Amino acid sequence: MVITQSLNHKPLTIMTFLPKTHVYSLSGQFGRIISTHPDGGYLVEPAYDCESEVRFLGIERWLEAFEKAPTERLNIKVVELQNEIAELQETRSQLIRTKMMAEKDLNDRIIKLKAHSDALAHIDDYLEGRITHFVIGSSWKFQRLGKLNVCDLTDPKGEAFYERNERRLLCLYGKKNMDLEWRLHAYSDGSGGSYTLAFPCLSLEAAQTKLKELVQGQLDKWIANAINADAADTILVNCRTAGIKPPQQLVDAHESTLLRNAQAAVDEFTRKLASAKNVLDNLSHSPVGA
Repeated sequence: MVITQSLNHKPLTIMTFLPKTHVYSLSGQFGRIISTHPDGGYLVEPAYDCESEVRFLGIERWLEAFEKAPTERLNIKVVELQNEIAELQETRSQLIRTKMMAEKDLNDRIIKLKAHSDALAHIDDYLEGRITHFVIGSSWKFQRLGKLNVCDLTDPKGEAFYERNERRLLCLYGKKNMDLEWRLHAYSDGSGGSYTLAFPCLSLEAAQTKLKELVQGQLDKWIANAINADAADTILVNCRTAGIKPPQQLVDAHESTLLRNAQAAVDEFTRKLASAKNVLDNLSHSPVGA
């Protein structure tokens, strides 16, 4: 037997449970009725989870017992506030997830942009007119730079301008390998146009430094890969333009090329001379009027 009293202070209500009936305490504990207690309430065996089974252990006196686990009844305002808190927490979780996804997208984009940092670094400089010089190559083949030179954008009579005093077109090119590079329009004479690699700089000093860097790269590659002697002439000219002392190996290769070309010219002249003499001899030995 259990005696309870309602919240609005109505008369006491007596509830009776039979032995072995499963009941709940006011705190929600699960148990099994043994019998009623002479002083009121019940003798109950409380239930415990023991590994993989539920066991009823010990005997306790419960003043109250319930068929269903009781729940606390809250003021309607408290319930509304709890619901509002739950909604705000869910909204906060969604915002955090959105923020994390946005940060991931931003980080991925930054990683991609860093791969093209050299080219993209000059976009703002280009738009705001801070680029004053370029280092350009004379070769139309983009795998090699050819002869290098500093191009002055501040000189209307320089290489950066056409004869009609118009500045040459500067473009940012996307390559098949997803790389980016600046190119400067090379010529326009009515037969078409081409573009050469260009390296933007914000001052003459920066352009001269970039020129030395590129020429040194050409020189290192030539030495490491034993590039044919024909390239030595171009690199030697670039070294002199950049103020870099050429190594003796490069000078020797250049002189070897000059000697080889000179010998080839002499051989060709000798061949032509011999051919001419042969024709003359034939004419000399031929009968007059033949």
